[in-house]
This record gives sequence, structure tokens and C-alpha cells, in this order.
Amino acid sequence: MLSDGVFAIVFTLLVLDIKLPIHQEITNDTLLKQGLINILPNITAYVLSFCIIGIFWTAHHTIFHFIKVVNKKLLWLNIFYLMIVAFIPFPTSLIAEHHDKQIAIILYSFTLGLAGFFHFIILSYLKNHKELSAVTFTQQIKKQTLFPSLFGSIAYLASIIFSFVSLIVSLGLILIVPIYYIFISDSVRHRA
Repeated sequence: MLSDGVFAIVFTLLVLDIKLPIHQEITNDTLLKQGLINILPNITAYVLSFCIIGIFWTAHHTIFHFIKVVNKKLLWLNIFYLMIVAFIPFPTSLIAEHHDKQIAIILYSFTLGLAGFFHFIILSYLKNHKELSAVTFTQQIKKQTLFPSLFGSIAYLASIIFSFVSLIVSLGLILIVPIYYIFISDSVRHRA
């Protein structure tokens, strides 16, 4: 499936920004230790983005368990969603190098928020086109899928707004998203 392939490539691209500076010759353990400390922001951005992309993949996987048949519009919504997901490694590298700069935080939050919003659009499209869906969108399913699909986008929008006041708060809002989806939300319930 194209979607799984795109996600696999995006996961792989994330790790390419983790490397020791090549301009510095590492001749002893102290220099290696300092080099590793210097790339901690890259490793942190990698782990954060890997978790977030994992959340997007699981949500996407869940959506496609709901689908019985597809139409052209649904396919194009999915393609635009994948285009945004495929872009995530760029703002990840930007925030790794410039986590203390507002524009890096805004671009990172905007990209992740847009991906989350497209997830919501696809889910809403399915809800409104019952002929495509293998399930009936009961109130329970709506509650378990629609709000959780918007939570990330809302948090990322808040991160953009708070970036004008405090970059630390803004970064904290970004960190809340994977914590919510991994440990709190129970929206991912599907057949494996």
C-alpha cells in the first residue's frame, strides 16, 4: 500500500539528521561525549517526531479499517495527507537545530497540525459518505475518533499562538500531543 510505503520512508528520513559534526575531529572520549551532547536536540527531535508520525500512522491505519470502498476524492484526500506527512522530516530538522527560534516552532507545529487536520477531514468525509464506510458512525465511534483526531491540531495551533509569548510553553504544548495519544487517548481500537 502506498501509504505504508510513504510512512516507512518518512520514518527512515528522520534519522538522517542525527550525525556528529564532521568538521570536528574526535580523538578521545571527551570529544566524543561532547559531540553526543551537542546532538541531543537532534535525537530529541527524532524521538518526538518518530512518536508523532507513529501516531499519524496508527490513526491512518485505523481509518482505513473503516473503509469498504474508495472513490477518487477519498484517494486525493489521502494523497494530500501523505504529502504533508512526507514533509515532516524538514521541520523536524529545523526544530532540532533551531528549537530556540519561533519560526522553527511555528513551521513544525503548523506542519503537524495540518497533518492532523487532514486526518480529521478524511474521517469526516468517511462519516458523511456512508457508502464508503464499513462501519456505521455511531455516537460512540464519533466520540472515539472525531475529537481525538482534532486534539493534536488544536494543541499545535495553541503552540503557534503561545510561541509569541513563550517558546518553552509552545514546546511544552508540542510534547503534550504524543503523551495524550500514546498514554491517554483510547481512540485506536480496530482489528489488527
